[in-house]
Amino acid sequence: MNSKVTLTTLLSLAAIISVLALAPAKPLNVHSKAGASACFTKLKSLVGDWYKTDAKTKDETLALRFRLTAGGNVLEETEFPGGPEEMMTMYHMDGSSLVLTHYCHMGNEPHMKATIASTPSKILFEWAGGGNMKSEQDTHMHALKITPIDKNHLVAEWTLAQNGKPGFKAKFDVHRKTEEIK
Repeated sequence: MNSKVTLTTLLSLAAIISVLALAPAKPLNVHSKAGASACFTKLKSLVGDWYKTDAKTKDETLALRFRLTAGGNVLEETEFPGGPEEMMTMYHMDGSSLVLTHYCHMGNEPHMKATIASTPSKILFEWAGGGNMKSEQDTHMHALKITPIDKNHLVAEWTLAQNGKPGFKAKFDVHRKTEEIK
């Protein structure tokens, strides 16, 4: 009887080890509430207007506008404010996760979740579903990396997915204007 228990136990352990060996090595897309909250606090510090400078002409164009709404619980980002391609992204906490919904010029609404690798100095979002889409194969914004360089310099890189593969990257290298002290 003892040998049957041992053999059964060993076979069960072998099955469990096999399943674990096949499991993906990628960490789960979850955050501790403290980590996600620290990233959201960093995002909230972006409130204001952010400008992109044309490399050739040195002209400045309003590229991003951030504002808090819903009692400070939602950060609204407007891309290309007032222009024909204006889009909106809403960031907020969902339980212990930092999430966003991007209201795209293409007419879809990708949902993203901050990854476990996110820190306040580099916030990484990955696709977690979407609205007004037939499948993940539809063209949509799939990922976002936000890198606050300092309090007045920000780089945001959006990755478009086409046919289920990463495609075009839209990069916002922007700065916030500050009042000069006289």
